[in-house]
Amino acid sequence: MFSLHHHDRDDDREKPQADDNRMGLLLLGVAALCVTVYSAFFFVA
Repeated sequence: MFSLHHHDRDDDREKPQADDNRMGLLLLGVAALCVTVYSAFFFVA
């Protein structure tokens, strides 16, 4: 859906795509951190 909208502008598409990838990685890292902390707390308690 995002690529179809910016399909005719390949140069402009690269920057938002990189930002989306970084945002996804950041979100994934935060989720993993939350899961790790939750598991550690669950095991300790």
